[in-house]
Amino acid sequence: MISKLFLKNLLKVLGIFLAIILVIFTWLRIYTRHSQGVPVPDYFGMSVEQVEKVTKDKKLRFAVVDSVYVTSAKKGTILDQSPPPGFKVKKNRTIFLTMNAINPEKVMVPNVAGTSLREAKAVLEMRGLIVGRILYIPDIAMNYVLRQQIKGKEVPEGTLVPKGSKIDLVLGRGQSNQQVEVPSLVGMRLYEAEQKLINAYLNPGAIIYDNSVLTSADSLGARIFKQRPDYNSSGITMGSPIDIWLTIAVSKIPGADTTAINNAENQ
Repeated sequence: MISKLFLKNLLKVLGIFLAIILVIFTWLRIYTRHSQGVPVPDYFGMSVEQVEKVTKDKKLRFAVVDSVYVTSAKKGTILDQSPPPGFKVKKNRTIFLTMNAINPEKVMVPNVAGTSLREAKAVLEMRGLIVGRILYIPDIAMNYVLRQQIKGKEVPEGTLVPKGSKIDLVLGRGQSNQQVEVPSLVGMRLYEAEQKLINAYLNPGAIIYDNSVLTSADSLGARIFKQRPDYNSSGITMGSPIDIWLTIAVSKIPGADTTAINNAENQ
C-alpha cells in the first residue's frame, strides 16, 4: 500500500519537473523571438554609398566580392547579391555583392568550342564574361558550341575584351528542330530574365518599356509584366526569341506581391 508521504513527495517531484519544463519553454520562446532574422534589402541598382547606409540601418554588413561590366547597367551599381532580397538573416550577417565595374577590366576570351552550353556559360562567367545570344545551325552536336563570336565575327581564344562583354555562341541544332518549354519571366528584371532564357536555350527578343519608364534608373529597376510567347505556351524551337514588356508600375505585374516589391524598392 502506497503511503501518504510517498504520494506527497511524488507530487512535489512532478511539480518541480513541470516547473522546469515551463521555464525551458518560456526561455525558448523568448530566445526564438530574439533570434528572428531581418529581411535582406534589395541592393540592385544601388551605389556603394547607398548600400553602406541601408546596410548600417539594418545592422548588417556587406562585401563586394566580384565585379562585372554590363554596358546596359549604370557603372558602380550593384547587379547581384547573396543572400537574395527578402531572405531573413541574423543581425551582423555579411551580404555578398556583385558590382558593375566603373572601368572595364580586360580579360582573355577562353575557347569554349566543343563544350555544352551549360559548360560554356560556366567557363565564360568564371572569366567575367556573359553569354549573349545563342544561335543554332544544323549540326549533329546538339547544344554543343561550334563557334564563339562578338557582333557576328568569330573571336579567337586569347582575345582581350572588356570584362562583362557578351559572347554569342553558335550551337548545333541536332538532327531535328527540338522544342523547349517557355519559362515564366513575369516579375523579373531584364538582367535576370536574360540569364533564365539562356538556361532554357532561348533568346530575348524585342524589349519594350511602357510609359512609366522615363530614366535609365527606371529601366534598371523595371520588371517584366508581359511576355510573348506566354509561359506554358506550346513548346517552341530552341534559339527562338521571347519578347519582353517592362514597367516600374508594380500594379501591372500579374500575381506580384506589391507590398513586398515596394518595400524592397524603397529600402
